[in-house]
Amino acid sequence: MVQRWLVVSSEAALQRAEATVSKAQQREYETILKQLFHLQAKRFETPEAAQAALAAVAQSWRYHQVDGSTLIEHKHYACKGRPAPTTPLKAIDWQIEAQVRPDDAKLGHLKQYQACFVLGTNIETSQRSDIEVIQAYKAQAQVEGGFRFLKDPLFFVSSLFVKKPSRIQGLLTVMTLALLVYSVAQRRMRQH
Repeated sequence: MVQRWLVVSSEAALQRAEATVSKAQQREYETILKQLFHLQAKRFETPEAAQAALAAVAQSWRYHQVDGSTLIEHKHYACKGRPAPTTPLKAIDWQIEAQVRPDDAKLGHLKQYQACFVLGTNIETSQRSDIEVIQAYKAQAQVEGGFRFLKDPLFFVSSLFVKKPSRIQGLLTVMTLALLVYSVAQRRMRQH
């Protein structure tokens, strides 16, 4: 079957996507601050281990990236008290401090991605233009709303137990006619 696919985007969808991504970015930033607080409290045996720990934490970030990091060395001497220049060194621990910034490339891509949706159809271009297909797709929301009305628990359709196929067909016919009358009434109300 021949199909055509339309990638649909709008300014309103882009604004919604920007708001969604901005909220998610802010939540992630708050989480990152906590992660960095705990990471900076740790001491590592080598600078490479500190950098690897930072890279492991940063791997889960979706909207941010490491802007820079500094390593702080903490020397441990063999003797207690103030060390003299000749006091032997026992060990060196490393502490890492990192700065983060938003990943603008990822953010832009995510906003564009979330502002779009793909619409597939088998209607040929000669029958309907792209705009007509999109308008027909958007009009389906009204039809779906009508069916939502029929599925409403207040309508008590689910509580009916009809066993014969002919009665099920009759019930569906009555419900469809009720939906038709409901939509015609809505249309007339909108016109006046």
